[in-house]
Amino acid sequence: AFAGGTFGRLPSIEAPHYFEDPMAEPQRAKHQDGTPVGGAKFLIVEARYYDSIGAMLLEGATAALKKAGATWDIVNVPGALEIPSAIVIASDVSREPYAGAIAL
Repeated sequence: AFAGGTFGRLPSIEAPHYFEDPMAEPQRAKHQDGTPVGGAKFLIVEARYYDSIGAMLLEGATAALKKAGATWDIVNVPGALEIPSAIVIASDVSREPYAGAIAL
């Protein structure tokens, strides 16, 4: 047991420059890509963990696709690790190719 002595001072270590500002500023796209996607079909793969957050993500994704005039299929998987496999399997069995996949 320690009985009243001192261990001495530890040497000071300077933090690397990337730790100077611990909070990153949020960044938003300055413009949105105007690539037309009307009529394109997308795959949404959802690994919902928190219902309220998952519902908002799905609502946002479907609203953006609807606004762009695209269609979509939704596949639910039990966890995030299954998302890549679900994309491959759904793409293989789809009658028409997907223009893209959205992982939530």
